[in-house]
Amino acid sequence: MIKAILVTSTAVVLSASVPLVSAAPSSPATVTAPPVATAMKETDQRATTSSPFEVGGDPRTEGIAGGLVFVPINPFRTYDSRNSQFGSLKAGFIRTFEVWTLEDDTPAIPSSAVAVTYNLTATETVGAGYLAVFPADIDWPGNSSINWTASGVTLANGGVVAVANTGGLVAAISVYNGLSSPQTHFVVDITGYYI
Repeated sequence: MIKAILVTSTAVVLSASVPLVSAAPSSPATVTAPPVATAMKETDQRATTSSPFEVGGDPRTEGIAGGLVFVPINPFRTYDSRNSQFGSLKAGFIRTFEVWTLEDDTPAIPSSAVAVTYNLTATETVGAGYLAVFPADIDWPGNSSINWTASGVTLANGGVVAVANTGGLVAAISVYNGLSSPQTHFVVDITGYYI
């Protein structure tokens, strides 16, 4: 539970147990290229449901305020399946992609970010269904991030997710399409990050 929120000129500092105190303004984050070259920006794979984490979720995002600094940014589009080599996300599949760059691979946030805030939009839906956003280095943990009940729906929802460096991807997340919807397109906009 967050007990204090401190807003500075460039960042919001969240704390789980410290009283509200003043902090020196921080300088804007420097965006740098990742330490390794990434040959691919996305992957598509059949989903599994086992998770290395026990009930309670991913420990990287539990109490995410724990000393991390949230940096709000002007939102940017990092992923749009309508522009993807894989197209719409099929039922039972997971799409994994980097979120630290714009769609054209231009760096937009530090590749060292540990979590991002996002806006997920499901669009051009086919049937009822749901999408789940989760860290790229774990199997689908059984969550749902957005739900819809009909074809042809466009709707959005926001959230926070830890990012991971995995499979040659830097600062990546995964999106799972639940088995009830044959396919859907989706869009991910990044609205801030934690460092």
